[in-house]
Amino acid sequence: MSFLPINLDDLIHTRSIESIRVEYKKTWNPVIMESVIHSICAYANDFFNLNGGYIIIGIEEKEGRPLLPPFGVDDIDLDQFQKDVRGQCNRFIPEYQPLIVPVTYMNKQLMVIYAPAGEARPYQAPVAVRGGEKAYYIRQGSQSVHAQGNYLTQLLQMTERIPFDDRRNYETTVDDLSPTLVRSF
Repeated sequence: MSFLPINLDDLIHTRSIESIRVEYKKTWNPVIMESVIHSICAYANDFFNLNGGYIIIGIEEKEGRPLLPPFGVDDIDLDQFQKDVRGQCNRFIPEYQPLIVPVTYMNKQLMVIYAPAGEARPYQAPVAVRGGEKAYYIRQGSQSVHAQGNYLTQLLQMTERIPFDDRRNYETTVDDLSPTLVRSF
């Protein structure tokens, strides 16, 4: 059973998804973590309404294509990896959490991060892993970049396109519904 909303082989070979929605990272270290956090933010902001994207840790890429067999992430502590990514995402404004899934592909351990478009966008992420400054990030082709100028203006205006009545309220429960009003409706 997979928790990913797409077949792993199709994802890796970008068969049923645009290649600009998939990013490959050979290994994991603090520099790569900073890049991954910026990409998570950019995918969550979903500037072009492509429904976010995927980051696959453990596969090297060359010219946008995966180099197989995968390198794998057998040498990293998967639990600590997830804590580090979630900890950095807790620093987003507003908070955002991607789906992090450990998978095995060609007998190698990989980590797949799925960052769907966020409902509370626009999001700001830390510029540095150990810093207080935050910035808005968007995808420009295969890169995550600071949203500046006209792009920042457009990103901020995107929230106005989702009517208030269509936005999810994560703080409500079923007990908040009135059975009488539901029946009359």
